Amino acid sequence: MSRFFRLMVLAGMDMACGLPLSLYFLIIDPLSRDLEKWPSWAVVHEYINDVVVTTHEDLTVDHQLWVALGFSRWSIPGCAFLFFMFFGLSAEAVRQYKRIFWRCMAPFGLRPPPPKPKAPTVSWTKRLISRTTNTVQDEITVPSPSYSFQSRIVPSNDVDDKKDIEAGTYPAVGPETNDLEYGVGYGVTKEQRNT
Repeated sequence: MSRFFRLMVLAGMDMACGLPLSLYFLIIDPLSRDLEKWPSWAVVHEYINDVVVTTHEDLTVDHQLWVALGFSRWSIPGCAFLFFMFFGLSAEAVRQYKRIFWRCMAPFGLRPPPPKPKAPTVSWTKRLISRTTNTVQDEITVPSPSYSFQSRIVPSNDVDDKKDIEAGTYPAVGPETNDLEYGVGYGVTKEQRNT
């Protein structure tokens, strides 16, 4: 899985899970307390050094407070675990973990096992060719015609080229050349070529 895809899934999960939770806390927080008039920073910081001890029984009395505290307590490690699942368990990360592990084991005389030799990979075209040659054994192969392209094409001044083609003769390739396979050359008719 590519890094881009993992990042998009992580962002999608953040939107799918984070948005409803944020909305939940935004609604529950004002409903769980009485809204008071803002006094001042002096009142806010008056008890900043005091540690409030809350027992388990105190937390279980108010169910909304218990749920909010549980979400705020477990959302951070849950998000960290989710992030590690997406990016810490990828193939490139596992290769780095192995490299660091064997580097730490090197002072103790432990070395990584030698890599197994990989089988030579065969391209898909070679596989396709080997399948067709192995499966079709009774097929008769006919060599394809090969043409010689060494002859020069001499422009014809003949006005009746169209008539010659209709008559079954081919236009001149050259006065001395008759080297095309199947006898296609100067003034050869279809009947002469087929004989």
